[in-house]
Amino acid sequence: MKISKKISVITLAALFSLLFAMTAFGATGKVTGLKQEKASTTTVSIAWDNYLGTNVKYIIETSYDNQTFTRTDSSYSASDLLYVKALKPVYVRVKAVSTTNENTVYAISDSIQVASVPADVKDLRQTTATTSSITISWTASEGATSYEIVRFVNNNEYVVGSTTSTTYTVDGFNNKLQNDTCVGVRPVRTVNGFSAKTTGFYNTEYLSPYKINLVPEKVQGLAITNYYNSLKEVTFGFTQPEYHDGYVYELYTYKNKKVSSGNITSTSYNLLKNIKNQFYKLRVRAYVTIDNKNYYGAWSDYTVFALQPKVGLKKSGKKLKITWKKVSGAKNYTVYMSTSKTGGYKKLTTTKKRAYTAKKFKKKKLNKKKTYYVYVVANRKEGKKTYKSKAVNCYYLY
Repeated sequence: MKISKKISVITLAALFSLLFAMTAFGATGKVTGLKQEKASTTTVSIAWDNYLGTNVKYIIETSYDNQTFTRTDSSYSASDLLYVKALKPVYVRVKAVSTTNENTVYAISDSIQVASVPADVKDLRQTTATTSSITISWTASEGATSYEIVRFVNNNEYVVGSTTSTTYTVDGFNNKLQNDTCVGVRPVRTVNGFSAKTTGFYNTEYLSPYKINLVPEKVQGLAITNYYNSLKEVTFGFTQPEYHDGYVYELYTYKNKKVSSGNITSTSYNLLKNIKNQFYKLRVRAYVTIDNKNYYGAWSDYTVFALQPKVGLKKSGKKLKITWKKVSGAKNYTVYMSTSKTGGYKKLTTTKKRAYTAKKFKKKKLNKKKTYYVYVVANRKEGKKTYKSKAVNCYYLY
């Protein structure tokens, strides 16, 4: 009986000691649900679960090493906006305390790291291109853990990709029109599942449509536009592709010997001199300059041409002898005649020779009192295609 009483006394003493310790040092609960909700370059917004109780307010503490915490702010609601040092690692924790005595701590949260919005990228530029894509690069943003690649089209923003690198290839461009699109890079800092980044495309570093270049498409519509037979010159033009900074031409003989080449800027008037009596092949391609390097589009199809053969005429009674200069590369020649300078020409013959004597026109003998107009076309065949010299002059005898 004495032993039982002694044990009871010891148990009560231990219980009183525990109660004294809890009173002296405080039994601290847990503030839960602490999370980051918003961010700017200098602020973070946080929220947490309400701590149930009366006469409770919250103390917000911050730390830059997750060791030493400093009282930063207080709040009577379960949220707060904090000003933080930009780009620094910041840790936050929340205490639930008495409204009358901040030293009376009811509960405390675990600390979390929060993130402010990282700095904008610098030196954003296009570095390469294809006919439907561009590659961009930039200087790394301090504090960024990744980058969103954004396109802005017709006032609509589209995130087209994400990368941890400082280069990215954006595809899906239309080469046939000047794209009404901007391409931007948005730095992101992700901490504890929260991604701190700017909002609004125009708060993002971006390339405007006029700073975006695609490799040009194949040049279309290449043609000789003027023949100056007496000067031995021609001009050429072509359809302007959507993307272009300049053009390159190459001129070859029919034997594929390069005659000349060079850079040009016009799409409508480009002069070629010293054209001889032979067939030539001409092609053009466009280029754009990106990051001090030229990117060339596909060559156009060849346009094949020759100056019109010069014709000599000699009357002999009711006959007209027609002769013409040789055009190198020609397979044969076609002779045309009319009684009108401006039209009504009919084919007389096609021959490999360089002379023909006309005796009839439209199945009637030639009338020595009439004037007959003549021109000759040189024909060249390559594969299934036949190329002809351009008839720009006619020849006649009074």
